[in-house]
Amino acid sequence: KIIDWAKVKAEGVDFAIIRAGYGNSTIDSQFRNNVEGCIKHGIPFGVYWFIYGINEAEAVQNAEKCHAVIAPYKDKITVKVWCDLEYDTDNNAKKRGVVLTKKTRTAMVIAFCERLKSYGYEVGNYANPDYLKTKFNDLSQYPLWLAKYSGTKGDYDCEIWQYSSKGKVD
Repeated sequence: KIIDWAKVKAEGVDFAIIRAGYGNSTIDSQFRNNVEGCIKHGIPFGVYWFIYGINEAEAVQNAEKCHAVIAPYKDKITVKVWCDLEYDTDNNAKKRGVVLTKKTRTAMVIAFCERLKSYGYEVGNYANPDYLKTKFNDLSQYPLWLAKYSGTKGDYDCEIWQYSSKGKVD
């Protein structure tokens, strides 16, 4: 979908986090349009990359592709680069005959984030309470973008709280 970033700005949106891509090869088809729209209209933005992989090496491949895609905008990214490893990552791994463990998922997030940090990006981890409680070991070394759609953010120490998946602007 093509976003009218002038309208987004007019609605008073404080920032955007834009999907850059996923896996080790796929660029979001609207990534450049979205980034250019944010830049043109003065909307601070970050990016996220959806991880597909089964181990640390593949997480690093994801990070390398992410870096290749976002590098032209490195100095414009002010709301971090976020690692997104969640249910579809697990489902994809199962299709490949691998069941991810807490240790492996955690290592994948660390490998992705550390590789991007080595390129000078500020990084963070996107997660919901289920992943934080049952699918990851401690990742508190990274800022958290919390997806929690019920009630309050609770006791989670997060930089961003995504409290709905239904938000819309004109």
